[in-house]
Amino acid sequence: MKLSSPESLRILEQALSRENETASFYTDCLKKAGNPGAVSILKDLVNDENRHAEIVARLIEEARKESPAPVRKTPDTDTAKTRLDRALSGRAMKDAGFSPESADIQGMLTKALKIEKESFTLYSRAYEEAQENEVKAVYLYLVKEENKHYVMIDNLIDYLDDPGRWLYEEENLIFRL
Repeated sequence: MKLSSPESLRILEQALSRENETASFYTDCLKKAGNPGAVSILKDLVNDENRHAEIVARLIEEARKESPAPVRKTPDTDTAKTRLDRALSGRAMKDAGFSPESADIQGMLTKALKIEKESFTLYSRAYEEAQENEVKAVYLYLVKEENKHYVMIDNLIDYLDDPGRWLYEEENLIFRL
C-alpha cells in the first residue's frame, strides 16, 4: 500500500493519537459505568479503539519503510487544514469544562457521541480527499467503524435513559416495514 506521502503520514499519525485518546476516554467511562450492559459496550469500544490504533500504527510503520523522510510541521494558521490537524490531534476532544472525573455516565456518553461524530467527519473528509484506492479503503474502514460506535453509544444512552421503552422499541422493530 502506498502511504508514504507526508500528508498520508501526517493524517495517520494524528489518527493514531486520536484513537489512543478515544480508547483512554472510554476507559475512563468504563470506570464510572455501573450497568452491566454499559460495561459490556464500553469494553467493546475500548477494544475497538485499541484495534484501530494497532491498524493505524502498522500503516505508519509500513509507510515509514517506504519513505523514511520525516514529516515537516507547517505553521499553525487558522485554515481548514489546521483545524483538521487540531481535531485529529485531539485538541478538539478536550472541551473547556469537561472532566471525566466529575461527569456522570450520561454526560460521558454524550461526549462520546460528539467524539465519534467528529472522527466520522474527519475520516470522511480524508476519504474524499484521498487519491489512491488503498488509502481510501483505510479511511472508509475507519468511517464505518466510527458510525458503528456512534449508533452503539446512541442506543446505550437510550437504554440507560429508559430501559423499558428501549426494550419495547427494539422488540417492535420487526413489525416496522
